[in-house]
Amino acid sequence: MTRFIILGSGPVGSIICHYLLNKNHKVTLIDNSEITRSNNNSKFTLKKVEENVFSDFYINNKKGKQALPVGSKNKGGFSQVWGGTLSELSEKDLDQWKLNYKELIPYFDYIIESLNLKIKREEQELISEFDNYDLIAKNMFNLLLNQPKEEIFFEKSKLFINDKEEMWNSRDTITHLKKQFPKFEYISNFEVTKISQTGDVINIVSKIESLIFKNSKLIVATGPFPSSYLCSNLMSADSFKVQSSDLRVFPILWLGKKSRLESKKVFPQIFLNYRNELGNVSRGQIYILNKQIINSLGEDVATPVIYSLKLLNKLLKNRIALLFLYEHSFNSTSYEFQNLNEKINTIAVEKKKNISIFRIFISFYKKVFRYKLAFIPVYKKFETYGSFHLGSTSFKIGGSYRQDFNEDGSLKDYPDIHFVDSILFQNVPSGPTTFLSMALGLNTTSKIINNL
Repeated sequence: MTRFIILGSGPVGSIICHYLLNKNHKVTLIDNSEITRSNNNSKFTLKKVEENVFSDFYINNKKGKQALPVGSKNKGGFSQVWGGTLSELSEKDLDQWKLNYKELIPYFDYIIESLNLKIKREEQELISEFDNYDLIAKNMFNLLLNQPKEEIFFEKSKLFINDKEEMWNSRDTITHLKKQFPKFEYISNFEVTKISQTGDVINIVSKIESLIFKNSKLIVATGPFPSSYLCSNLMSADSFKVQSSDLRVFPILWLGKKSRLESKKVFPQIFLNYRNELGNVSRGQIYILNKQIINSLGEDVATPVIYSLKLLNKLLKNRIALLFLYEHSFNSTSYEFQNLNEKINTIAVEKKKNISIFRIFISFYKKVFRYKLAFIPVYKKFETYGSFHLGSTSFKIGGSYRQDFNEDGSLKDYPDIHFVDSILFQNVPSGPTTFLSMALGLNTTSKIINNL
């Protein structure tokens, strides 16, 4: 029997564990922490997290400041600090990928069924069955969801909410798997710094010790930055480049029916989609503003702004919302990194001009009375950490950047080491990418199994 070693306890690593264990494979999960504390008592936070949630090893330094959070050291990975949004995306989003979109559909369904998510499929469309929204959001639904699907269209948010109406966290899945499968081995507090393969022996190294496995398959699901770092070391790459989906946050004003009650929800309640003339989609998420969301914005937003938002929302009778708008990697920043003294250092940042934002502004204002939504003409771009929607890593070997992965996520000289997360993306679509990463990870894992 082949042993599978999984690196990473986030959404991708946990769903692969679930998949392999239910197919009666022997699985060992290696995680860099057993930390279970979190400041997200509501099972959600925008981005403000407690100290030490990010890995000390994978830190990107730019002029003495942390430029991007690159790795989590929480059990459950970044599912501890996410919005829980879910999107199946579309065939158009993957039309430049080598992968056929239809290959992923069974794995989308597997995730929904395995996690008992309140999502159903009607023909080729996923529909949210969750209905526990705020009154002000329902007021918006009554107007926005009945609008024709033109260049801007709206839908109820689809979320990783289970049948108990709790936001899914991969930590809970791992805990459940440990109880269900007594032979499932979980190794915590092991910070992987290097991986290698010699013959049929795989060596997994931390700063303190090494783990040796023979006749095993190693699946790397540590997230885009740690996975890229480990892969670049394995390939002896001079540097690596990571694509992003840029995020901008806009305050918007609801001009429709007011609510006397402040919103209590801290997840996005409405999805916004903008389709340009080429058919490409920019995706957004609308959060109804409340004190908890304002407080969760973190150090990236100055204290006077925090107070102003609270006061403004009170004066305007809970009419303020935040639009989180994501762009495709074609219109977003890319980051070039180099390994130096066991740190990831930025050597280049490529920013791209993006005029679609202004097109969205214009389109909105043309229909402001129809939508009863108005942009407040300011926005925040989170320069310090990007959007967390990252991937499509290429590696510089011999003077040029390229991706050299086989269809099972392995490399030419390392047939038993498989990369399965978003570093395999050919580009980064706009909007939530976790669902896509998980399905891609399962699809890649199935190809590993088929090649045994």
